[in-house]
This record gives sequence, structure tokens and C-alpha cells, in this order.
Amino acid sequence: MLCAPMAERSRYYKENPKGVGEMCKAMEDMRREAWEMGREEGREEGRAEERLNILADNVRNLRTALRFSDQQIREVLKITNEDWEKIAVRI
Repeated sequence: MLCAPMAERSRYYKENPKGVGEMCKAMEDMRREAWEMGREEGREEGRAEERLNILADNVRNLRTALRFSDQQIREVLKITNEDWEKIAVRI
């Protein structure tokens, strides 16, 4: 390595038992943090999917029970174009 202090520090984390332990702990902390972030993202995606499923059910009900047109349904439920495209696949 070109920088002696960096080389010395790298050697500490690779060869010294205390340094290896510190590095293992740091890696474990990073892994745990990434896992928690992924878990939260999964929860958010699940909530979004459930919201779309509920909207799709409401659209089906309005179509069959009240014979609303798609335009009436979109106005009543205030469904965006983006959400409508996602819902259209489900109904």
C-alpha cells in the first residue's frame, strides 16, 4: 500500500484478533441495519399492495352494484392515472 498508516490499520483489522473482532462487529452492525431497512421497505410495499387491492374491490363493487362507469368510479374514489393502471390489471 502506498500509505503506511493505511497499511498498518488494514493489517490491524486483518491480522490482530482484536482488530478482527472489531471488523466482525462492524460488519454485523451493517448487515443488521441493511436487513432492517429491507424489512421496512417490504412493509411499505405490502401496504401499497393492500391499498390497491382494496381499491380494486371497491371498483368491482361500484361497477356491479351501482353500474358506475369507469370515469364515475375514478372521480368518486379520486383514483390517479397511475393507480388506475395498476388496478385495471387486478379487475
